[in-house]
Amino acid sequence: MRFARRTALLLAATSIAGAGVSCRRRRERAAWESGPRLPNGHPILRMPVPAGTVVLCQQANLSPPGRTHFKENNRYALDLSNTSMPSVTVVAAAPGRVATVYSESDPGDPGAGLGYGNQVKVEHGDGYFTMYAHLDRVAVAEGDVLDTAAPIGTIGFTGAAGNRHLHFSLHQGKPDREGVYESSAMDALVTVDARESSEFRSMSSTDLRDGRTVLWDGALYGSENSPGTKPLTGAAPPDLLARLEAGRRALEEAIEDRKALDTVSREWTQREVEWARGIVGPILARAPRHAVARYWHATAVEGAQRRWAEAEAVYRELLASGAAEATWETWLVSWCHNRLGVIDLQRGDLEQARTHFLEAGHRATAEPERSFAIAQLRSLVDRADAGAADGGSPADGGR
Repeated sequence: MRFARRTALLLAATSIAGAGVSCRRRRERAAWESGPRLPNGHPILRMPVPAGTVVLCQQANLSPPGRTHFKENNRYALDLSNTSMPSVTVVAAAPGRVATVYSESDPGDPGAGLGYGNQVKVEHGDGYFTMYAHLDRVAVAEGDVLDTAAPIGTIGFTGAAGNRHLHFSLHQGKPDREGVYESSAMDALVTVDARESSEFRSMSSTDLRDGRTVLWDGALYGSENSPGTKPLTGAAPPDLLARLEAGRRALEEAIEDRKALDTVSREWTQREVEWARGIVGPILARAPRHAVARYWHATAVEGAQRRWAEAEAVYRELLASGAAEATWETWLVSWCHNRLGVIDLQRGDLEQARTHFLEAGHRATAEPERSFAIAQLRSLVDRADAGAADGGSPADGGR
């Protein structure tokens, strides 16, 4: 609360502070450096999504060890997502000039852009710049001058992104073409906790609440970032409030669905098929293209009943086009290959199974899928050595 009160007061004092800055200094600023800022030069930032959009804060500041934001260059970054929307536009958090653009990512390469994938860095003056990473589409070029809320691209999962989200951070220094050095806390970020208030205020990014244990447990934050407007403090006007309420409800439903699917991932091997169907079926009724729900229907319903043809069709379709969905998560690539390998084992096609397990191990994003693939490859070696083919048990377990 101390941070929030301090930054709110600083935001209110910005116009007064500006009057205290010499006219000569103001005239020296380029147009793209003229955005509102705190007396120390720190830019006042707005949420990097259009007004009325609500996002889940998956990771915030000072993440614990083991999380991707634990390292210094990410310690004050925010991961923001919304899987209830087919596409989310990323906009400038403050006026600025595009310093660098990296847009050469292959979605299958987690190391692209030094792990940040497609990324844009926008300078705001006084040595500050913001970074927008893991973008799907980039809509700006180096040298472009942006007003607040100007479109930058769309949220994606390029680079080392586990799901479709925006990596948003503030830095001081030179904006290199790829990657970043240390991040800085955002001392003035205008937003609203969409579940608890309708009052926008300027807060420190250290006050934002994320999902410390489970990504889906983070708080929901709303945006008032609109072209040609000043940062909003106080109550949202009725039209904006209505959009925020609708966005919050839709995102909360999507989050509850995702949590339910995590339950399936943990318990499906110990439960009956009808239990899994009872969870996954309603989700698919609401969102037929939900990538994670489709995977679990193929695995915990079709595969559990040894309906191999039906399960195989889903895995192949997910690999072919599932990444276009907002609900896509990168672990699906490895696990779809693992499941296709299991199906090939059931059919006695050991060579094709080996191909899928090798691909699963190569594309693994975490230890469970990698370990599963390695275990199956070792099993194939043992079978070759023994001159036998037993395709039963590998269908069980795993994600």
